[in-house]
Amino acid sequence: MAKYYKKPLSNRGSLILAAILISLFFGIVPVGTGVWAMIKNVQAEHWPITDGKIQTAQIVAHYGRHASVRYSPNVTYSYQVGDINLVGNKIAYVTYGGMSFSMRENAQIVLDRYPVGQKVSVHYSPDNPSDTVLETGIHSSVWDTLKIGSIFLGIGLVLLFLLFISWYNRPREI
Repeated sequence: MAKYYKKPLSNRGSLILAAILISLFFGIVPVGTGVWAMIKNVQAEHWPITDGKIQTAQIVAHYGRHASVRYSPNVTYSYQVGDINLVGNKIAYVTYGGMSFSMRENAQIVLDRYPVGQKVSVHYSPDNPSDTVLETGIHSSVWDTLKIGSIFLGIGLVLLFLLFISWYNRPREI
């Protein structure tokens, strides 16, 4: 009768497994977030629209590590659904951290579309009128997130396939 042995995972094997798990994580999370944003954008295109008015408009700076700064255009707008007065603040469905830019000028370009006092069309969810957006359609940040996530997911799947091939071709008997 043949004897089988179970060889412990080497340091190299541990590193490969860690690389696979990290690649899959950094692939699945962005792809999932991007798909979620795409679905919400497609849904929002078919939501009812009501009139709204911009109440505040400003750029907010977010300071990160290593003296990095990201700029977000922040607006609030008032609108009415039925007899209920509401306030919203979402410009569009985008991915991580909302709409933010590394250059203040890019945030200003978005903010310039929404001066205080301007009338706007507010898309609201019929199931939850407080879920609103001003812009529909899939933004470039969603596509960028999907691209980056797909690259990591692809790397993780290739590494997983190579690990499977290596495991399948391993010596089985002593």
